[in-house]
Amino acid sequence: MEGSEAINVLGAIWKESHYVTKDALNRAGMTRISDANEELSQLGLAHSFPETNSGRSMIAAYGRIRLVIIAASAYGLIERKEVSRVKTQIAGTTLLHRFMVELGQAQLKEIRRILLFARGPDAELLNGTRGPARRDDMPMENSDAQWPSELPSGRRVLREEYRKR
Repeated sequence: MEGSEAINVLGAIWKESHYVTKDALNRAGMTRISDANEELSQLGLAHSFPETNSGRSMIAAYGRIRLVIIAASAYGLIERKEVSRVKTQIAGTTLLHRFMVELGQAQLKEIRRILLFARGPDAELLNGTRGPARRDDMPMENSDAQWPSELPSGRRVLREEYRKR
């Protein structure tokens, strides 16, 4: 998979984890892939991607998603549980949550740098005259969660976890 495809797979798994609350998803206009009573599976995840509508593309997408899941589980980002010969349940770990939060923060910083040179109404978002509340005004959805500035960098987190294994 391309880098952005792998991030999309990790993001979808993270969205299904208990670190992202149903309320947070509702506020963002998103829903879960799996039912509340059902664990996410590799096949269920593959079905959730729009390019998997035809049979041939579904098989190819499943193969690419499976490779991302295997690699991510080797780094401790995902837990895999083989339920049967054809069904593997997947779940995001604390490390995946930390990685996705750090990645999101890095992407926001990059977007802010681009918007610094924006003209017109978009520039107002950065100078504080309108837009989202400050960090101190926004409660975290999960008591275990940390703000990205309180977390080590994503690469360092992965490196440290890999060394522990």
